Amino acid sequence: TALLPGAVAAVGLLLAGWLVASLLRGLTLREITLRHWARVVFKEFSTGLLNGLGVALVTCAGVYVWSGSTGIVLVIGISMVLSMSIAGVAGALIPILLSMLGQDPA
Repeated sequence: TALLPGAVAAVGLLLAGWLVASLLRGLTLREITLRHWARVVFKEFSTGLLNGLGVALVTCAGVYVWSGSTGIVLVIGISMVLSMSIAGVAGALIPILLSMLGQDPA
């Protein structure tokens, strides 16, 4: 059980890193404009939430088979969904906010 929190954090970190990279590309190529920041953030939150639910289902099934504890399964599932949802929002907001402030988001 000591490895599970690290796995949850790693998945959120990977998602946020991927989002930052894809948003930087979109901002650079002007595929994403700052006028649509709310739509972009909502879309990335929704994507993070759906990905979190999918990954949480698979992870929870494995954790239940491994540990047999419904308490651990609930904690891991909820934290996986929250982690990926927050990572989606943070990964979208950071480059957009930096661009709005006139800073280089890279």
